[in-house]
Amino acid sequence: MAILNRFNSATSKAVGVALLVMLMLVPLAQVRALIGERQSLQREAQNRIAAGIGGVQRLGGPVLSIPSETLQTVTDEKTHKISATWVEAPPLRMLPKTLFVDADLKMELRRKGIYSLPTYVATVQLHGEFDRRRIVALMPQDRAADADHPAVRAHPERTLLLLPLGELKSLRSAQQLEFAGSVLEPSPGALSGSEALQMPIDLPRMLAGTTGASLPFTFSVELSGSAAIHFLPLASEASVRMHSNWPHPDFQGAFLPVEKGITSQSSSARWTVLALNRPIAQAWYGDAVGEAQLSAATFGVRFMQPSTVYSTNERAVRYGILFIAITFLGFFGWEHVASGLRLHSMQYLLVGLSLAIFYLLLIALSEHLGFGRAYACAAAALVVLIGTYVGGATGRKMAAALIALLLAASYGLLYLILQSEDYALLLGSLLVFGALATLMLATRKLDWSRVGARQD
Repeated sequence: MAILNRFNSATSKAVGVALLVMLMLVPLAQVRALIGERQSLQREAQNRIAAGIGGVQRLGGPVLSIPSETLQTVTDEKTHKISATWVEAPPLRMLPKTLFVDADLKMELRRKGIYSLPTYVATVQLHGEFDRRRIVALMPQDRAADADHPAVRAHPERTLLLLPLGELKSLRSAQQLEFAGSVLEPSPGALSGSEALQMPIDLPRMLAGTTGASLPFTFSVELSGSAAIHFLPLASEASVRMHSNWPHPDFQGAFLPVEKGITSQSSSARWTVLALNRPIAQAWYGDAVGEAQLSAATFGVRFMQPSTVYSTNERAVRYGILFIAITFLGFFGWEHVASGLRLHSMQYLLVGLSLAIFYLLLIALSEHLGFGRAYACAAAALVVLIGTYVGGATGRKMAAALIALLLAASYGLLYLILQSEDYALLLGSLLVFGALATLMLATRKLDWSRVGARQD
């Protein structure tokens, strides 16, 4: 190959170096593909952990569901006989006036192989009240059919109290399920396509047995989950407090906390949401409020892992071609500034491959040592290797030591860039500009036309 032969002029060598830089895109692309493959394995392992203990949990306040029926007439096609029958109508869903949620999460980092996932056991206390007068006012009233409306009859004695949960299989216990002074018995149910606990209540008896303006409720549940926990503000005024022994929270969703506290050992937050803030009505029929509206009102916290090695490695690989180009340009300038020094194209190629393998070594080590220590080990190995190789290949040990020192400084700057996400673009741009400016200033008095003639 032409690029593996000794270059005969500065121009042809510059073209060859440029081709070698482009050739280095191949191993860097393979490294990026490897990162994607390892991320897929990580997601698969995390999904297996979540399948065993529970995934992202979503907890809301209780919802009253009052069933009703409408009278429909049916005409027999053969006899033309008209008959009437009661059919189920969409139930009325009603939200409480106030809801207070207190969630205490015990976090644990569970592993499968070399991969891990933050998991938790949440002890959740819910209490609040329904507005008694609003229930009476909105309850479907029995009426006879008229010209504009069919006959309707309500069945408040078959009312269900629904408590939405992310996954019923992750529910560990449900204690102190009380509504208007009565202890409730839960069973599996659903609300707007999501899983929920359903508890039958005799609403007429409860309304008759209370003289106050409200129907209070108190629930205590324990559930397990992983990665994140979300809440639904299903009340006119919802207040949620969360505390966990995980110091890396990522607050997300439709509402951010009004208060938060993060220490080296724990995190806490408090949300307050009013009915005016959310895209959910205080009362609706059937499935008029669906998953889209519920998702639009969801808020909570994702539990971040302090070491996201694959995302950081991917960001590091993005700078790979720049570091290879800068190193090659440095060698190219050094070769033509220093008298009597000639580098073979194979030496350029070997140095480029070592720069690319740095990222492979970084990925492998970071899975076991963490990114910081892995980066230090991989960078130290690369600097020693290139410094030793260049020193032996050129016989100029002091110059090779200087190159190793410059490489160490460059990789130190790259580490600072990777750790500073907010200023990564600025620092990366300054690094590239500084390297190019150094090379231009070092060769500003070099007559490149004479360099070519001298080497012919």
